[in-house]
Amino acid sequence: MIFPAIGILLLIAFLFAAFVFCGILWTLFRLALSLAGIPPRLAGGKSPPAAALGAPWSGPQVRRPVPSIRPSAPPPTGVTAESTMWPKWNAAHRSYTDREKSLWQEQFDALNSGG
Repeated sequence: MIFPAIGILLLIAFLFAAFVFCGILWTLFRLALSLAGIPPRLAGGKSPPAAALGAPWSGPQVRRPVPSIRPSAPPPTGVTAESTMWPKWNAAHRSYTDREKSLWQEQFDALNSGG
């Protein structure tokens, strides 16, 4: 009983040490990137432009044209919000489910009647 407990404790200690080691490596890697002036790309958010970081590769800034925002066209007449929002529950689907339910009910009634 003692030996399995020691093995589990050693496994937990090993995993904890590996976690701490990876954390130290991650911190050193991030520190090296920040000292080199390379913007972080793994953060998930937008990184600041290279010119703000003072990076040597930041060339002249090119202005791109901003697209104009046009209002969207109104929805076509005769289309209701219910049919566009819930296409699964249209008339054809309801009739299909009604047929399936009636078939199941017929089979259940046949089992109940014993015939």
